[in-house]
Amino acid sequence: MFDRSIKTLIFIIDQIDVMHKFALTTQNESLATSTSNVLKIITKSINEIGLVEIPSLGEIFNEEVHNCIKAVKCPEKRHHEIVEVLKKGYRLNGEVIRPADVIAVE
Repeated sequence: MFDRSIKTLIFIIDQIDVMHKFALTTQNESLATSTSNVLKIITKSINEIGLVEIPSLGEIFNEEVHNCIKAVKCPEKRHHEIVEVLKKGYRLNGEVIRPADVIAVE
C-alpha cells in the first residue's frame, strides 16, 4: 500500500513537472509561477516523509542513482556530466526507489 502510494505521488509530481516545463517553454509566466509554487510545497512535504529528489543536473553520472538515456558530445562540459534530466529520480529514507533518467556527456 505504502509503496503504491509513493509511486502515485511521484507520478503526480512528474505531471506537475511536465506542466511547469511547458509553462516555461511557452513563456506562460502565470502558469510557471503557479506550478513552481506547487512544486515547492510538494517538495517540502515529501522531504518530511523521507522522500527526496536525487541531485542530477550538473552532477557526474552515477549508475547507482542515474539511468543514462542518451550520451552526447559537449567539449565544454566535464566527462560524464549530466546535462539534462528527463525524469527525476527519488530516494525514500536513503534507498533509491527510482533512478533519474538523464542525458550525460560521453
